[in-house]
Amino acid sequence: MALPDWVQAFKGPGKEIKENNGKYYLYERKTVYDKEKKQAKKITGAYLGRITQDGFISKKSAIVPVTPIPDLEYGASKCLHDLSSDIRERLELLFPADWREIYLLAVLRTIEMSPFKRAQERYLRSYLSILYPGLDFSGKSLSLFLKRLGDRRPAMVEFMKAFVSGTEHIIFDGTRITTCSENMYNSKMGYNNNGSYDPQINLMYAFSSKPETSPVYYRTFSGNICDVKSFRDAVRESGIEDMVVIADKGFGSEANFGFLEEQGLRYLVPLRRNSRYFDRESIVCKKYTNTFLFNERPIWYFERGTEKEGIKVITYLDKDLELREQRDYMKRIECDIEGYTEAGLFERAEKMGILLIRTNMDLDGKEAYELYKKRALIEDSFDLLKNTLEADRSYMQKDVSFEGWAFLNHLSLMMTYRLYVRMKEADMLSGYSVKDCLFFLSGIRKQQQGKNWETTLKTKKTEKILSLLRCDI
Repeated sequence: MALPDWVQAFKGPGKEIKENNGKYYLYERKTVYDKEKKQAKKITGAYLGRITQDGFISKKSAIVPVTPIPDLEYGASKCLHDLSSDIRERLELLFPADWREIYLLAVLRTIEMSPFKRAQERYLRSYLSILYPGLDFSGKSLSLFLKRLGDRRPAMVEFMKAFVSGTEHIIFDGTRITTCSENMYNSKMGYNNNGSYDPQINLMYAFSSKPETSPVYYRTFSGNICDVKSFRDAVRESGIEDMVVIADKGFGSEANFGFLEEQGLRYLVPLRRNSRYFDRESIVCKKYTNTFLFNERPIWYFERGTEKEGIKVITYLDKDLELREQRDYMKRIECDIEGYTEAGLFERAEKMGILLIRTNMDLDGKEAYELYKKRALIEDSFDLLKNTLEADRSYMQKDVSFEGWAFLNHLSLMMTYRLYVRMKEADMLSGYSVKDCLFFLSGIRKQQQGKNWETTLKTKKTEKILSLLRCDI
């Protein structure tokens, strides 16, 4: 049956069009494996809506225009589409009815970290709307979708386990996200390192450091659950074995260390400079026994054991950090900020530029330092998540919606890191950020010329970026 052009526009992967008395209806189409016949077979899935010459009428009565915008973003979405084929395939397997919506929201989120309320507009202005037509990201539809997705935690865990397998040095870390909703069970009074006791949710994340830095797992907890309990439950759910707990200075209590050691968990945790392991005599006498370069900066260090076998504390001196801390303190003195005095500067001088790390891992000082510094990438990711949540609080009124939001952002972080790794391999990071790269790639457009879509001419800058990224557009 030959379909009219205005019907063909909604034909795509995982879709089936049926005709009845001159009317056209769109359905999900699934492919499953028939064990008896030992072959794949196609099954008609959920009804999506009706296709008319005026547009697509979803089962929720939202009309999506059939006439596409004649100038669409192409370059950034094509690049991310190519980098995330395994993500797409895994979603299709575990979320057969919703994988297109999940995947496209993650891609659009990666290109432009804007609130969900703009998803429909960004979708219609992207060539993804031609590759995957007929999707509805209007406000009401998206709100219902987030709730539906948030109920699929078992499928989310299965998805993440595929990316945990085969990795090494899983780094666990946590952050707390402040919320405004009174309807979320997990939004509890807690305390974070910013001194806030506002209602919050505990978000635990796992990143692999080998073969490449990448987010592989997350889990949300009630805001009043301490980090150390979160680690235990997250490890059990994820099935992660080769892992490292890297936390901030506020985590370094004897009780927390005791728990980690009882659970057999490896850790690498910074200590406060007022710790009993701060070896003032060795620092003042400059008894540093080793040094190495990190980002072209000399780092000096020495190691000392503790009263527990197999556990050590490494003391580092970063002269660049020491100068920055001195300069910052002196500026505060000049500004007459209360509590900052010359006497205080001399008192604190011996501690400036010092980093103490406690670990139960068999690493030398350089290896431990480089692994700890990977935490900076995780903190950048947390900042990205928190800044995005600020714009999405209208959607985050229930725990299931927050879970759906967290999973979509996890996928977006995975895609961001894929691009970051490509940029790092091409030695691009000194000249471009990931955001810069996506901005320039978004300048590559698809323009409609008659019935065909043509790619716009690329500038020398975008040609260079495509070449470095090994991206074929």
